[in-house]
Amino acid sequence: MKPRVWASAVLLVLGAPAFAGGLPHVHGHARLYIGVEGNTVTLLLESPLDNLLGFERAPRTERERQAVHEMVQRLRGGTLFVPNAEADCNPDEAVLESEVLGPAWLGGARPPQTARAPQPAASAPAHADFDGSFTYVCRKPAALRSMTIGLADAFRRIKTIDVQIDTAKGQTRRSLSGTARQVRW
Repeated sequence: MKPRVWASAVLLVLGAPAFAGGLPHVHGHARLYIGVEGNTVTLLLESPLDNLLGFERAPRTERERQAVHEMVQRLRGGTLFVPNAEADCNPDEAVLESEVLGPAWLGGARPPQTARAPQPAASAPAHADFDGSFTYVCRKPAALRSMTIGLADAFRRIKTIDVQIDTAKGQTRRSLSGTARQVRW
């Protein structure tokens, strides 16, 4: 992991347990942590996999494999999280993880027809989660004041996004639901 990304991730992880408060796996809800450090913005997304796919297991049909591919393309596309234009930020890195989908699925390229997601062990949780880490590098970080979050538009099962924002100025929390898409700090 790049040093600047690692530093932001550490800050977010240290604050994440207090934010999450032991919240259970809840369909329709997602959590997003936004950390701003220097010219880097790091976002950590936690969501039930059902919010993104409509199922929480390895894909079994061609339709489900296509849904996984489309989810990955949306998340890696760089358009779901849009910092305000004045900050001149560009996507840098995206890391996607799920206990039921392996790197062949989450790496960005469509796996071959024969590729299968790893089969969970008998003790695997009945409800699978998704975690994503996204970094942006900004040319004018002092101008960074807000971000538009397009998750609920891209993934209609998401009804509420709890957002924690950590910047040099402090921490804030927001909740996006309904038509709300923008967080400001």
